[in-house]
Amino acid sequence: MKYIFLFLCPIIVFSSGLFDEIKKNDSLNLRDSSIVSDTLQVSDTTIAIDTVKRYPITGHGSLFNLKKNFLSINKRDLQLMNYAEFSDIIYNKTRAFKMGLGAFGQNNNYSFFGGMPNNNSTYINGRNINSLASSFINPYQVATEFAENIEVLTGSEAVVFGGKSGSLINIEESYYNTKKPFTRLWFAQAGSEYLGVDATIAQNISKDWTYMFGFRSTSTSNYFDNTWLKSWNLRFVLKWSPSDRTSISL
Repeated sequence: MKYIFLFLCPIIVFSSGLFDEIKKNDSLNLRDSSIVSDTLQVSDTTIAIDTVKRYPITGHGSLFNLKKNFLSINKRDLQLMNYAEFSDIIYNKTRAFKMGLGAFGQNNNYSFFGGMPNNNSTYINGRNINSLASSFINPYQVATEFAENIEVLTGSEAVVFGGKSGSLINIEESYYNTKKPFTRLWFAQAGSEYLGVDATIAQNISKDWTYMFGFRSTSTSNYFDNTWLKSWNLRFVLKWSPSDRTSISL
């Protein structure tokens, strides 16, 4: 028993020193790992996570970069909404009065505070697209799947920022950040043999360049005179983002 105890003593002493050495190494490893993680956060060139480095500016096309106190309709809000054209979205999300007889493709406009269609301003990326002849636009000409956000200002805000007493509606172009091709298909069917389809494809072709292509086709039968509809809409966006704070689209 005495010999066994003498034999175990150096092992216990050696083991305690070994455990202390292991603790020191673990602390060093943790410290080194924190340093490595910091370098990964500072420079994204140390590890190849994705070829896409530029993240799209979420405020691209918005009227304001500060906190928004007005109504903003996101494209995710449209996923659970039943709509056939742009005016249906405005009817569902605002208190606008419907100015239309329900015929697809016609001038189904909307009224805010009793105003006429020419009291509404419609923008895309902060640029006015109202007709110079009539001072308004047919909402059906707006491709609903093109919108990332729909900003709606009414009353005094519309007067100050849009010069119209009814509403100011700004449509931000949709943006995508995907390495692989992204596709989306929208389909609608309703009375009067209405058929509508919209397709979108987008992809980051490099760290600075993104493209988006889409088309929209709708048609109805001719139940009444001049009520038939056959419409095609094509859209293409090429976006260049040279930095995290700069984005230019064509």
